[in-house]
Amino acid sequence: MVEVSVRDAGQTLAERPGRAATGEQVTIIRDGEAVAPFSPVDHPAGGDAGGIIAELRELRRGTTHGGVALRGLIEEGRR
Repeated sequence: MVEVSVRDAGQTLAERPGRAATGEQVTIIRDGEAVAPFSPVDHPAGGDAGGIIAELRELRRGTTHGGVALRGLIEEGRR
């Protein structure tokens, strides 16, 4: 983990997102005390778009509302 002052963080802010994307974690320090973390966002495992779309399509299959298929409700809404 890297610690940087508020001043240094402001001067290098433009490069921080790219470095965070590589896994770098930074703690921003003011007057010797930690005031804010800057770290990469955790993405769910297996977050590829194709897999997610396939899961949604499978979930959608057979979904009904009051006995009417979801596809039928969508088509009715388009009329």
